[in-house]
Amino acid sequence: MTVIIVTQSCDLEQRNYYQIAPIYPETDQKASSLDNLRENDLNYTFYLPAVAPHIQVNSYADLSHITLIPKAYFPRDKVETVLGARLTELAIARTALQKQLADYFGRPFGFGLKDRAKVPSVYLCVSCFYRKGEAVGCEFQAEAHFEKCSRCGDARWLRLVPPDQDGQPGTEPVIRAPSNE
Repeated sequence: MTVIIVTQSCDLEQRNYYQIAPIYPETDQKASSLDNLRENDLNYTFYLPAVAPHIQVNSYADLSHITLIPKAYFPRDKVETVLGARLTELAIARTALQKQLADYFGRPFGFGLKDRAKVPSVYLCVSCFYRKGEAVGCEFQAEAHFEKCSRCGDARWLRLVPPDQDGQPGTEPVIRAPSNE
């Protein structure tokens, strides 16, 4: 069986177990699901295009089957250098896997391209804030699909709310505007 190690590379030496997910050929999915698979729109999968010599056919990692495997099952001191390729070396963004894992195992932090604004408001780009410390805002009307940020190209937004207002109860992460006091 072919697997992807999802344990962070900086933890490989210190851990006694690795987290892995099985890799299956995309032909294991229904033909009607292939477009969604290739766009990573199936939240329990991560698409892996064929990249010789590591991945021979278009495939996907099944995140719903992540499990622990003892480090002893792998060749000693060879995981990083012999067994495969890092996602960044395959031109597959490591952050795409991180996002897919976060979307599957947790609630996405903020609104993305699949979401619509519930209320008209200014929304701030989460990526611009975390990467550059910039507050890049964009106004979205109610029911409008969120778009990519014009500054960074990502699509992860949080609604800016006045200091005395909350988001939707229990369901909406927000950024609270500073009070003028």
